[in-house]
Amino acid sequence: MSDTDRVLKAFENLTPDDIKQLEDINVRIQRNTIPWGKLDGGEVDESGVMQWPYMVRNQVVDDFVRFMYDKGLVIDFDWGGWKKGREWYRSIDENKYNNLDSLTILKLLTAVIRNDHFSEGAIVGAFERGVFPRLIDVLIKQKSVQVS
Repeated sequence: MSDTDRVLKAFENLTPDDIKQLEDINVRIQRNTIPWGKLDGGEVDESGVMQWPYMVRNQVVDDFVRFMYDKGLVIDFDWGGWKKGREWYRSIDENKYNNLDSLTILKLLTAVIRNDHFSEGAIVGAFERGVFPRLIDVLIKQKSVQVS
């Protein structure tokens, strides 16, 4: 079974409790009014050495990322070489959220989650630009339709 198939199966097999947990996280995301994260560190100590700055994420951002990993929804694929994903993120077309399937949404989420390991703040940036809140909302609506 490919990792893509594994993740799709994990998504399809989310329990009612898992779905409720994701819906609760989404409510918190959609109602969030505080910064998604802040840059911390960067202080210089007495010896003149600077601590490398790092991103401290809002709790709901961490909860969402943890959910994605805990439920096996982060896909192992060549996200850095995924041309379709790069084009989607660069697009300014507001209709780009229409007609996304669950696999594409999970890949779009995965690409940024994985990129954050190499580019600190990528996840926070996706929340700040409104991309992640919207993708998550669309994903949950699709899951709700599957369950109905």
